[in-house]
Amino acid sequence: MKNLIERESGFPSCVGFLDGTTVIFDIKPISDHESYYSRKSRYGINVQIVSDWVGRIRFLFAGFPASVHDSRCIRNSPIIKCKSQFFEGHEYVLADVAYTLSETVITPFKKPTSNSQPYRSFNRVLSSARVRIEHCIGRLKGRFQSIRGLRTVIKSRKDNRRANKWISACAIVHNMLIGVDDWEEEDMQPTFPEFKINNRKVKKNKKAAAKRSKIMDIVLERMLTVE
Repeated sequence: MKNLIERESGFPSCVGFLDGTTVIFDIKPISDHESYYSRKSRYGINVQIVSDWVGRIRFLFAGFPASVHDSRCIRNSPIIKCKSQFFEGHEYVLADVAYTLSETVITPFKKPTSNSQPYRSFNRVLSSARVRIEHCIGRLKGRFQSIRGLRTVIKSRKDNRRANKWISACAIVHNMLIGVDDWEEEDMQPTFPEFKINNRKVKKNKKAAAKRSKIMDIVLERMLTVE
């Protein structure tokens, strides 16, 4: 998969694409309903997904209420807490600006840096590659109408776990259907627009910043070679 992603997008050692989505509840939760209330004014669960180039779900983390930010959800997931089990060497995933830059999560440059070259070009290439996860989420929700409006009534943690298992089951069947059913590229439309956040003051990870700059040099040099 690393070889495929590098061949198609130019990103070396990239193993997938990260994004979050909200699985909406059809029914207002009875327990702790305020925390399940999303920025889109709906109740739901935050789901973090890593897909590969062909839209297969390689990692899924569900359970946090929809009010919790994507970056916080992924920080509390096994892919960050136990990253040695998911990444080797220089491996990483690509994500959008909603996430915190790290050595295993490479994000675009933020403004004002992104207003100038070569950062603008790098962001454009990253966005073109990362659209794969948006297509994956769109396909997943298109296949399974139940996760467009989950009918589980959240009364306790047991109900939350039941909802998470349902979402995971849909993801497993989604993977099984890749290459079997008649879904095409044009069917895989992004479910939500990219989430824009303010430039919050976050402690700079110098190693991660240096790694991103090195990746940028490799990707843009490859682009010039191809052209």
